[in-house]
Amino acid sequence: APMLSAIKNTVNINEITELRVRLNKPLFVRLKDKYVPILSISNNNNYIVSNLDITHILEIASNYSIYAIEEKLQKGFITYQNGIRIGVVGEGVYIGNNLKTFKNINSLVIRIPHEIFGIADDIFNFIYNDGQVKNTLIVSSPGKGKTTLLRELTRVISNQNIDVLLVDERNEISATVDGVSTLDVGTNTDILIYVNKDDAYERVIRACSPEVIVIDEIFYEEMKKLEKISKCGISILATKHFDSNLDIRSDFDYEMISKIFSYIVILDNENIGKIKQIISIKNG
Repeated sequence: APMLSAIKNTVNINEITELRVRLNKPLFVRLKDKYVPILSISNNNNYIVSNLDITHILEIASNYSIYAIEEKLQKGFITYQNGIRIGVVGEGVYIGNNLKTFKNINSLVIRIPHEIFGIADDIFNFIYNDGQVKNTLIVSSPGKGKTTLLRELTRVISNQNIDVLLVDERNEISATVDGVSTLDVGTNTDILIYVNKDDAYERVIRACSPEVIVIDEIFYEEMKKLEKISKCGISILATKHFDSNLDIRSDFDYEMISKIFSYIVILDNENIGKIKQIISIKNG
């Protein structure tokens, strides 16, 4: 495909963490912490995304059956092989008050995960005390390595013979295909994919009896349930969006965060995956 050839001709494809694909606009890819415009092979100008490019990506992601992924489109994203997440933007189609799917898709945000082994070892030694994983929240701005760190920390914890339940709502942490994780999340991890967190909290935790539950991108509405889970003796490992340049205590959710978590790991805004600060919360 012309787009793939242009990308390969401009950058090292293995270093890409994100692609911004916008109809009739220049194509950009993210390499670590910078966006790079992709150049057309034919004239060395910016590669301009066509409707054919977007259609081709969606066809590949859906195994040439857009209808088969309609339910996933309803959530605004598709998960492809190896945990690649494709966020879709376009025209919403409603049936009654319910968003059914998207049509006339004009923009794709493609996130490509990377496994980086070893980056969680120091954090594990910090949060693992007296045979127990302490409740830990990883925070950063989007695209700064939260999910990569969460995946690696899950792997390290699980490989210590600790039973972990991974709530992989978008299937981008484990990249499970046909029941098998294609990204390494450890030997003692039970993986729940495409299940919203509310259902996971209510049903599966009782059935699985995990020692640790792992959740990506928590919101305030979930905090009460997480507090209840924590009081059942289950450790919580989670991530949350937050601007690392601000004081975490200014976060609207901080009061609830301080009730649940023992440690907050803050990632650096400038260097992807680098830990800026670890905060200990005594009453967590």
